[in-house]
Amino acid sequence: MKRIFLSHAARDHQMASKLAGRLREEGFDVFLQEELPAGANFALEVGRKLEKADIMVVLLSPDAVASSWVQREIEYALTSRRLKGRLVPVQVRPTKDIPWILRHLNFLDLRGEEAGKVDKVVAALKEIDDAA
Repeated sequence: MKRIFLSHAARDHQMASKLAGRLREEGFDVFLQEELPAGANFALEVGRKLEKADIMVVLLSPDAVASSWVQREIEYALTSRRLKGRLVPVQVRPTKDIPWILRHLNFLDLRGEEAGKVDKVVAALKEIDDAA
């Protein structure tokens, strides 16, 4: 079972939960930071989950690109040997200031939440999983 680190801004929690639920139905182990227990050392637990992740999905939105946490998680993914070629940007809301380095990666688009778009993300992650 592949472990997915789902990076997102707090405002995008609803979309993150929807995607996480769908990925779990497909057998992926998904980490959402909102699921940490009360009193957990947030930074330590996020670091542990990043180190164990097989794939990182980042939900891009104006709030996400403004978040220092999301920026750090992206930086980790870009420098991690374990996550090389396994950073998947998914645009969930129109976003102008996408970090330049992510603009060179293939984006998945969930804007509008039309039926079937979440399934496209699931299919893309299965391809990455199968390529391993």
